[in-house]
Amino acid sequence: LSQSSLSMQLGQFEAFLTKKLFLREGKKLLLTEDGQHILSYAKAIFDLGEELSDSLGDRARQGKLRIQIGISSYIPKSVVDTVLQYLFEYSRSSYVNIIEKNMEQMIEDLSLHKLDMILNDFPCQTSAEDGIENHLLGKIPVLLCANKQMAKQIKRIPADLNNVPMILPTAQSNTYQAIQEYFLSKKIRPNIIAEIQDLELVRRLVLAGRGIAPINEITIRKAP
Repeated sequence: LSQSSLSMQLGQFEAFLTKKLFLREGKKLLLTEDGQHILSYAKAIFDLGEELSDSLGDRARQGKLRIQIGISSYIPKSVVDTVLQYLFEYSRSSYVNIIEKNMEQMIEDLSLHKLDMILNDFPCQTSAEDGIENHLLGKIPVLLCANKQMAKQIKRIPADLNNVPMILPTAQSNTYQAIQEYFLSKKIRPNIIAEIQDLELVRRLVLAGRGIAPINEITIRKAP
């Protein structure tokens, strides 16, 4: 659209709503409070349009269980694999769409029905109006892992964990908080040499004897 045509249509829209939507500051147009309010509805309308388009594109997959899942970066891929294996076993004709974004974006997508569920390691903090529920899928034991040579040096737990090189997940992870609480309760002062979220990288460092790391049991069982 040309600038004049766009300006005319915006003017007609304001006249139809009997609301001032824009304030002009020099060459800039800024949204008024009413403009911001209407923008949120406009975004929802366009999102529903995209959802409609997606659903039409999926008609060829009719009869399949279609599940859209958001994955937090703090969830080990071995855990995601376990959930997917269950879904495909439950319905062999399932069609699964996996998306990985930050939690704020995924919660918004969940509220707009762009996602059916989010896999995360702690509950989502949302208001009752959002209509989002938290359900515990399960609890997974976390084990302290070391290579054979380093493991031989640990005779007494927790006493021998003092000053031992330790590789932890990043601080935003629920596992990080849990292991720190364990250290505090047992009065352990480990030598933390790294904080790494990528479990495959952590596994390689542990096998190389660089340190001890807390790793969930599912990842250990599925390790090559």
